[in-house]
Amino acid sequence: MEYSALLFAFAVIPVFYFLRSLQKLRRCLTSARARRQAIMEMPAIVLFLPMLITAAMLIESHLDSEFLSRSFVSDGDITTTDLMMFSYDQALKGALFDAIEVFNLSVTNVTHKCDSVLFCTSLLLFRTSISLALSILIFSIYLSITHTFRRQPAEDGRGH
Repeated sequence: MEYSALLFAFAVIPVFYFLRSLQKLRRCLTSARARRQAIMEMPAIVLFLPMLITAAMLIESHLDSEFLSRSFVSDGDITTTDLMMFSYDQALKGALFDAIEVFNLSVTNVTHKCDSVLFCTSLLLFRTSISLALSILIFSIYLSITHTFRRQPAEDGRGH
């Protein structure tokens, strides 16, 4: 039995968070507080999501003994460290907008198979979430910098 629905559920959670965040992103244009909040939340998400996906893969591997052999390609047995490195490898590929894949760089020798649509969709959602988090972070930092250095109108007492 394939339990990829569990991994898919773990991957969908951040997507709902980001849909809600995109609604709030409009406030970043006018609110310094919203920008500060985004600058604090997004790095935490980028660091936390790989751990969440690793935990989901570990749970799934305990529920389904064939999950690792069906979902991954590796030189040897796949360990917990391999799964964590795979998660961070996927996070880097999402965060750097596929620049790592273009230059054929990798953090680990573990790769995924595309035999399961749910598993591959989970990876796509995961990488998209990481890309969105980094995009929101960069946008919020940019807005903070530009609003900080924006010229304030001179107070000359004329009431303008």
